Amino acid sequence: NDGAIKWKYEPKQNYDETVPVMCCDTVNRGLSYGDGKIFLNQADTTLVALDMESGEVVWSDKRDDPKVGATSTAAAHVFKDKIIVGISGGEFGVRGYVQAYDLDGNVQYKAYST
Repeated sequence: NDGAIKWKYEPKQNYDETVPVMCCDTVNRGLSYGDGKIFLNQADTTLVALDMESGEVVWSDKRDDPKVGATSTAAAHVFKDKIIVGISGGEFGVRGYVQAYDLDGNVQYKAYST
């Protein structure tokens, strides 16, 4: 379609709470894909699954709270039938972890690094 924009998604997050506790500037390190969905790991720790064709939110989960210093700047990673996301905020005393979801948004496990 000659590069026409098919759809657009604008994250809804509270920037006043999130941006002041972001360690590494206001960045996002990319998207991932699996099972017909685009996955966005938002700075406010919300993992969003978007329908690849329509851009509609299929599911989302907010895993932590920027009010305690938790943010997330890394891309979500899809490995087979799992989505893996981490957390930022160690400089604010946030306990590090990775969390896994299945492709339908169900939490499979949470593993702490400390």
